[in-house]
Amino acid sequence: MVAERLAAAGHKVVAKGPVEAVVDVAFAWQNSLLHDGWKWKGFAGFAPAHATQLVDAARATQAGLVVFAGFALAEAGPFEEPDLRPPLEVEAALRSGDLPLCALRLGWLYGPRMNDLRRYRTAFQWLRPYYGGPHRLQSWLHEEDAAEAVVAALEKGRPGDVHGVADELPASNRQVMDYFAWNLGHRPPLSFPRAGLRFSPVQEAQALVLDRSSVVDPAPFRKATGWRPKYPTYVEGLGAVAEAWAPG
Repeated sequence: MVAERLAAAGHKVVAKGPVEAVVDVAFAWQNSLLHDGWKWKGFAGFAPAHATQLVDAARATQAGLVVFAGFALAEAGPFEEPDLRPPLEVEAALRSGDLPLCALRLGWLYGPRMNDLRRYRTAFQWLRPYYGGPHRLQSWLHEEDAAEAVVAALEKGRPGDVHGVADELPASNRQVMDYFAWNLGHRPPLSFPRAGLRFSPVQEAQALVLDRSSVVDPAPFRKATGWRPKYPTYVEGLGAVAEAWAPG
């Protein structure tokens, strides 16, 4: 999706060779509260290796700007859990070097392309309970708005920038998923307490994430780039998901 938006904005997208900028969104697939923690597994091994590849690619291409799509989760650290330290450590390592880095701390992503969200809809339709966690506020971001934010950072970001990127309404995971259950699953939401984690597929790492508040302030990014979310809250964003999933 990011490549499509960059091309639509008039940017030539190439996989290698001399470039003016490097855009890295490899970690976006992990930046979600919808996968029950399974995608954190192995991240501690993958993330540092990918960060090294990013540094090598930026230097080889002599890029003047590197846009790194990271996590709002960086606002919630530090973590002792090994699977959760990489989101913070990778960003810190990239910022400590000589890269012309513009780091984006994206809110938790959701959108119609996410299979995990479809699985939640099925689970709710079958009245299966979910783990919503405590009522800790989180930053959220529709995947389309995330892609547009990357384009805005490429065009108007500067080396050394660190920006939070999110919609206009922080909300707890429970708020968002309960709304989703009622309006897209068309069933009353059922949830279970933390004591039930050991009887569920939800990973402990996911519970630790939900224990923290990952809220970023998007105002500086909006002022610097002019970016505004198409979907200002999860209500409009999930409405767009429903439209995208509608038959016909």
